[in-house]
Amino acid sequence: NPLGEAFADDPKATILFKGPDGYISPAFTDRRDWGPTWNYAQVRIRADVSVEPESTGTAVALLVEHVERNRPEPWSAAEMGARYDRLIQGIVGFRARVVSLDASFKLGQTETPETLRAILANLPDRELVRWMRRFNPE
Repeated sequence: NPLGEAFADDPKATILFKGPDGYISPAFTDRRDWGPTWNYAQVRIRADVSVEPESTGTAVALLVEHVERNRPEPWSAAEMGARYDRLIQGIVGFRARVVSLDASFKLGQTETPETLRAILANLPDRELVRWMRRFNPE
């Protein structure tokens, strides 16, 4: 995996996490004098990275357990048989130590209560609505 070599040469990384985002039309506000906007949630993390090939198997197992845990029939890497042993060779375990964190959330925090209520009622993107509610408690 070329990332392992890249981190060995320069053990710094910028990791981006993107939450929901979407266009907010004036039609959602019930106001014709309001301009359209884009709401979003994102986090940028700067980290020092240490490559730890010995942790690869454990890291993959923990990830699979986490993402499969609530499924009716959770998948297991053992179901891949010998193919798993070949594919895991392309994965390199690592640890990232957070050095700095920069988060941006534009989720309707500056809207009037009336406009925010209208957007929340009319916006079809339910995940974006959920985040907007979280950052704009009534």
